[in-house]
Amino acid sequence: MKAQGPTYAAPFDREALDRGAFLVMLRGATAKNSPRNRQRVFDQLMEQFEEGAPPFDDQECFLNGLSEQDLIYIPSPKEVEMSKQQPTPESPEQADILLAATEVLELAKLKVSLANAYRDAQQYKELVLKVIDTEGSHLSEEECEAVSQKSFAKSIKGLAEARVKVNNWAENSSGNHDLILNELSFMDEEIVTALSAAKSKGGKASKEEQAA
Repeated sequence: MKAQGPTYAAPFDREALDRGAFLVMLRGATAKNSPRNRQRVFDQLMEQFEEGAPPFDDQECFLNGLSEQDLIYIPSPKEVEMSKQQPTPESPEQADILLAATEVLELAKLKVSLANAYRDAQQYKELVLKVIDTEGSHLSEEECEAVSQKSFAKSIKGLAEARVKVNNWAENSSGNHDLILNELSFMDEEIVTALSAAKSKGGKASKEEQAA
């Protein structure tokens, strides 16, 4: 049985890695991360994408572009085992930055849930104001029916739970999330340069393909 070739993950959106990725295995090549393997996988991926071949036939992806540098190498089980035998200790600063990144990603998901819950409950704002006005007028028949619906309770409870989760994050987080802001500030110019270079390289490759 032939050995498995190198495997790379191509993110749907290189600016939103949580959207997922396509896994691509290069057959007939040594399972290692090398510029040649990376380029071959990228070329293979772009060929399928431009042809609209599965799995790209019914999905929108790479809306923010893709370069060979965006491909994420997936180590083979053998490589993972070797790395386990020779662990690299993390410094306290590295651990803090990694924790900060995890917490920021968690908060991002909570904020998305809160925004969705807010939009869902916004339709009941006037009704809630009337409900909590203990000295106001009675609810109309239509308002009573709206309050009795499951969607009303689900929306209001969902908004409250989403807000509580965000508050709990603020109370229980390490407070190190400023480290991510610092990294973004320090790396801003480098990121812009790298993305510009990748875009320029991708445009050049496209022109060469058209010329060919």
